[in-house]
Amino acid sequence: MKALVIGGGSIGKRHTQNILSEFKDANVSIITKYSTRKDNLFCNERVILKNKIDSSEIFNLVYVASPASMHQKHLNSVNENCKKILIEKPLYSAFDEKNFLLKKNNWEKIFIGYILRFDPIIYKTKEIIKSGNLGDLYYGRVWAGQFLPDWRPSINYRKTVSAQKKLGGGPLHELSHEIDYITYLLGETPVSVLCDLQKLTDLDIDTEDYCSLKLKFNKAQINLDLDFIANPAKLGFCLYFKNGIIEANFVSRKLELTLNNSFENIDVTIPSFNSLYVNQLHTLNNTANYEKIKLVEPASLNDANKTMNIIKAAIESDKFSEWIKV
Repeated sequence: MKALVIGGGSIGKRHTQNILSEFKDANVSIITKYSTRKDNLFCNERVILKNKIDSSEIFNLVYVASPASMHQKHLNSVNENCKKILIEKPLYSAFDEKNFLLKKNNWEKIFIGYILRFDPIIYKTKEIIKSGNLGDLYYGRVWAGQFLPDWRPSINYRKTVSAQKKLGGGPLHELSHEIDYITYLLGETPVSVLCDLQKLTDLDIDTEDYCSLKLKFNKAQINLDLDFIANPAKLGFCLYFKNGIIEANFVSRKLELTLNNSFENIDVTIPSFNSLYVNQLHTLNNTANYEKIKLVEPASLNDANKTMNIIKAAIESDKFSEWIKV
């Protein structure tokens, strides 16, 4: 197997390590500016370090793990006959791009790296909602926060993508997992959004560190709080239906269902967070254990474009301090 990973940061290295571990015949080419670092992964004999993309070379797997602002350029440099593509989230930076245009290609499959779709918290919640037993959704709260310097302790947080607006940083972009999974769970796109972006701390970044985002759907409203502040990290949601409540905590690994006054604690244990990425890899490569992923619906290019439309509307809402149609 030949794989290409564009980007040698933390997520690019995670994907590279997983490919090497899961496929003993794999060779991975990495496009990275970090090639001079003393890193055991970069010294692996099955890893080939490159400083640019060779558009004549065909790969079985391509992971685009560069900054969001570079995704379009890098994708359009990849050979049109590569097989399977995964683009890390967000699809692009809404601060400086209006459209995401891809060249004509023969790619077999394109996924977007919204990894929480592979979490049993999400796909089991989706099954519960699909059953219809809870009735109409009225309201929901979503929270995702982590103190930015703690995200990647070995790296100066000031130099990360998250901290730089020009690369597509800030919680609205970086924590768009929450926008993706809420629209996925509800099966619809919000009608309008109201957003407030704030810089509340003394973190040395040029993006906001807090985002309050309200999504108005046809029959429900979801309020999201996204931040680079929470310490310890807080990740979860609570959805209020006519007949009950679903509450989730990604940190403590809990999914609780209250239905008609009866309570159930649903098993959502996972071997490790990295196991989600391993399942994502095998799903992309068509080598997954079906029983492990039968309920998973990876994010498509169309899904990612819908999420970007919400992000762009949110930026406009923040600018004018009013509800904006999506």
